[in-house]
Amino acid sequence: FNLLIHLLLVMMNILQRFHHGLIVVGTRDGFTCETFHRLCDNIPGTVVVIKVNGTNELLGGYNPLAWKPNDQFKWFSTTDSFIFFIENTKFIEFHP
Repeated sequence: FNLLIHLLLVMMNILQRFHHGLIVVGTRDGFTCETFHRLCDNIPGTVVVIKVNGTNELLGGYNPLAWKPNDQFKWFSTTDSFIFFIENTKFIEFHP
């Protein structure tokens, strides 16, 4: 578990340095489902990291499959995805 937290922290530092190269940034693009799907549909291998406003919480996950448009109600299966929740991220510096 400590290795996972370390990897997530490294990933967050990389993402913060390359903020301009991210597919979706809520503070830049908006926080709607429509925005997410407009920018992320048909892109495989995505990592989603969400900082919960007003808390020290991070949540997110990895999806190796491509996101599909909302009108395609199909379920896909994979064993290569994961989700995470970190309750106390006071030691991480965020730069939205």
